[in-house]
Amino acid sequence: MVKPSLYAQKRLAWARRADFGRPVTAFLINAHFASCCCVANSYGHVRRTPNGRFADGHLIQTSDIQQITDWSDFWAIYTRSGSYYIVVTFSPNGGRASLSQLIKTVVKGFHFTPRGIH
Repeated sequence: MVKPSLYAQKRLAWARRADFGRPVTAFLINAHFASCCCVANSYGHVRRTPNGRFADGHLIQTSDIQQITDWSDFWAIYTRSGSYYIVVTFSPNGGRASLSQLIKTVVKGFHFTPRGIH
């Protein structure tokens, strides 16, 4: 589990107050994109269970990304499984660059990963 930085905590609070036009599945920090999905630490996940599944700070991998939306201060991703995630912060190790690369790939066209729903 990862405790968010003070910067991430402030952005997370800001994102939770924002209206993204549809229900948010979870908020993501330290996001990194690879193989048409996102790997990040999730917060406020709607499928959180009492035994700790999807607990705040847990690392998750999304299913294949279907749509990416720039909300000026945040990025939103809609996945093949129907989840809607808000990217609060990027991984300091190339997270934002990995999103740029994914967008370039999407423009060219891509194929979903085998068994693209995780």
